[in-house]
Amino acid sequence: MVLRLAKPTVTRKTPEIKEGSARVKKEVNLKEGFIEIKAAKAKTASRRIVPVLPNLKKWLLPYAKAEGPVVPFANIPKQLAWLAKDSGVKWKQNGLRHSFISYRLAVIQDVAQVALEAGSSPQMILRHYRELVRPADANIWFAIRPPRNQRPCAKRASGWVAKKS
Repeated sequence: MVLRLAKPTVTRKTPEIKEGSARVKKEVNLKEGFIEIKAAKAKTASRRIVPVLPNLKKWLLPYAKAEGPVVPFANIPKQLAWLAKDSGVKWKQNGLRHSFISYRLAVIQDVAQVALEAGSSPQMILRHYRELVRPADANIWFAIRPPRNQRPCAKRASGWVAKKS
């Protein structure tokens, strides 16, 4: 079974909020193509701007609204872990972060830029995150798109289901 979760996202544990799980619409600017990580949410306590790449924009568009939560989940990594478990897929903690960093580095070949986007240092990227991947494989990963009929989810007694338009 294949779990098609390829949304590049930055996810780190902090005491109250998961970085990258921007819950307030004003932090996600799809029109201009960036996500603002506020200093209070960043592990490094430094504000930064992360580009919204084309495939991420396609994943987020069904959830676009003027304000409020971007997704209905309070803890996105926990939701992904549950989804993987229910689907019979082995899930690696921070796997999306590691994949994003490795594939982004393969595409742009700029460790400093990737480190800036990921809220890390070039040394940490090279030491802990970088997996050697071919640019062609990175292009395939960044080309993964959601299904055309993807709709936001709503919580029901039986679990999370697609909302009706």
